[in-house]
Amino acid sequence: MRVPWLRDSANKPRRTRAAAAGRSIGITINAAPSRPDRLERYAQAGIERCVFYVPSSAADEIEAKIARVLESAATVGVAP
Repeated sequence: MRVPWLRDSANKPRRTRAAAAGRSIGITINAAPSRPDRLERYAQAGIERCVFYVPSSAADEIEAKIARVLESAATVGVAP
């Protein structure tokens, strides 16, 4: 999967200006997949945060989704 705007070179001008101002620009993925291979690729690309959606349903389904996300994060070695 190639997503041009994830590459550092695409964000370099903004990151350079932010660094000059003493700030950093964090990148967040909204509606991120919970598959470990995808999370690993996002982490390698410099993504700092992911937002995961959980189903609006019974507590056991919600807890199962959260457990899958946490397991995937642990597999890749990123902090939840």
